[in-house]
Amino acid sequence: MANLISRHGRHFTFTAIVYCMMLLIFTVFTIAIPASYFFIHLEYQQGQVDSEGDVNADFITEKLEENPGWRITNAGLSRFVTEDVVFKSADWSEARVIVAANGKQVFAKFPKHPLAWPVVSHRAPIKADDETVGYFYIARSLANIAYETCAIFLVSLFGSALLVYALNRFVLRRLRLLEENLSHRARFDVLTELPNRREVIEELQRRLARNKQCLTAVFFIDLDKFKAVNDSFGHAVGDEVLKASATRMRSCIRDEDFLGRLSGDEFIILLSLNDGGAVLNRISESICNAFSLPQVCLGHEVAITVTVGIALAPDHGDQAEQLIQRADTAMYAQKSTRNSGWKVYHPAMTDKVNHEVHLRARLKQALQRQEFELHYQPLVRLLDDKVIGAEALIRWRDSETGALVSPLDFISELEYSGLIVPVGEWVLRTACRQVMAWRKTLPNFHIAVNVSARQFIEHDFVDSVAHILREEKVAPGAIEIELTESMLFDEELTNSKLAQLKHIGVRLALDDFGTGFSSLGRLASMPFDVIKIDRQFVGKMNAGERERLVIVSIIALGHGLGMTVLSEGIELAVQRQALVDLGCERGQGFLFSRPIPAETFYANYVDCERPLLADGGVVADAQK
Repeated sequence: MANLISRHGRHFTFTAIVYCMMLLIFTVFTIAIPASYFFIHLEYQQGQVDSEGDVNADFITEKLEENPGWRITNAGLSRFVTEDVVFKSADWSEARVIVAANGKQVFAKFPKHPLAWPVVSHRAPIKADDETVGYFYIARSLANIAYETCAIFLVSLFGSALLVYALNRFVLRRLRLLEENLSHRARFDVLTELPNRREVIEELQRRLARNKQCLTAVFFIDLDKFKAVNDSFGHAVGDEVLKASATRMRSCIRDEDFLGRLSGDEFIILLSLNDGGAVLNRISESICNAFSLPQVCLGHEVAITVTVGIALAPDHGDQAEQLIQRADTAMYAQKSTRNSGWKVYHPAMTDKVNHEVHLRARLKQALQRQEFELHYQPLVRLLDDKVIGAEALIRWRDSETGALVSPLDFISELEYSGLIVPVGEWVLRTACRQVMAWRKTLPNFHIAVNVSARQFIEHDFVDSVAHILREEKVAPGAIEIELTESMLFDEELTNSKLAQLKHIGVRLALDDFGTGFSSLGRLASMPFDVIKIDRQFVGKMNAGERERLVIVSIIALGHGLGMTVLSEGIELAVQRQALVDLGCERGQGFLFSRPIPAETFYANYVDCERPLLADGGVVADAQK
């Protein structure tokens, strides 16, 4: 917006346009208006002179006709015209002359002062007996018009000068500030006041051209889970987080280093490594450590970590865009480890990123081609080993290989790409249809569905769940939604969504309890129906008394809060019996069954009356 570009490619600023307007105004006021005034009055005076000359010549002609004895040379005519209005009306600026046909001057009345120039004049014929006997000549000075024109010029000059001064003083100053602001906004980020992407690329190009003898490091920095902050706390808090993050990064670099914001939650730092990799390591660690403590923004405590990817010039490229892309690749490689930190680019990372891009495209096709399927793992009442429900677990039947792909190989990519939202809706809808079909045989059967953090933070998550339940006509309590402890970082938003889910008839389970950092006070305020003991505690319960006490504490806590306790990862009969002795009501694990397709689950546990366990805890079907 700071520049207007003509069709010839020339740039015209707002200031230049105003200067042209000022020049036009000055020209109109100082030249056009006085000149117009002068020529209009010149035309008017010329018309008056022509009219007076003709009228007076006709008047003299009439007098000659009334007095046939007179001649234009007679003294009587001279006395007549002297005393008559023909010459009485003449003022100091006019000259009136009567001449004979032979050119001899008969009478003349000149102005008192020398006739000024320019003049307008007219010569009219005087006739007698249809014969021209002389001429009446009138001339009028334009001095008065000239004086008035000069006065108008001076007034116009003064007025235009004042107007130009006012435009320069008030308008142009504002326009210059506007242009400077627009130019600044074209190069700098409005929110953080950091250089934007265009300025980052130009600065990197300058450094690459200048620093031929030393390494140039490009840091690509991404704020982890920033979208969750925006969705949970609002964009106002997100903006404050971005500004605070920029301040923290700036405190970690040297004066000669360059910090910019690419877009969203992505930042760039440019370093000149004159002393080798020592500065690289120090600044990388300093940036990661700077984000180890939470930020307090608009009254909210926000824990934000960063992932950093680093590319070096000329080792990893000599073009600005190429280096930024490779630093981005290194950042993505570090992010795929699920740990914040930093990583330097390596060519092998490109292959990994290409694989993930290809995987993302295949997953999108898999959703369109309906290649996903649900397997079900029984949820068991431990007292009598009766199947009371199932947990729905997603699998991918890859059409390219025909193999069944484990969720460990694609769930993270679904979450990173955002495909987890439509896939999660498909899982919920499929589970709803399945549970309503199985409830015809087992009226109290329910299916548990896992929800990812990426789904839960969506602003319309509850509305989406309610819509699916209505469409599939699901009975209350038939669906149980499982949330992990790490998802519940915003107490106010979480409690609101959980209350809405309970209102529409959904059961709630807290998965992997004990692996996160939720306080007991917060847990007490959340309306969960089921608390699930993580498999890592079950696996260690026979290792010692301390490990066993963890299980005892979780069971006591769950019962104290009015929740049902379910233990995951039960693989041994001795584990099952110990959990029964401790008061755990429900369980799931390989002891009972691995996740199996819907048809197998129905044949084994819905459409039959045989006991789940046989021969001391060995699962018959699991051994086949």
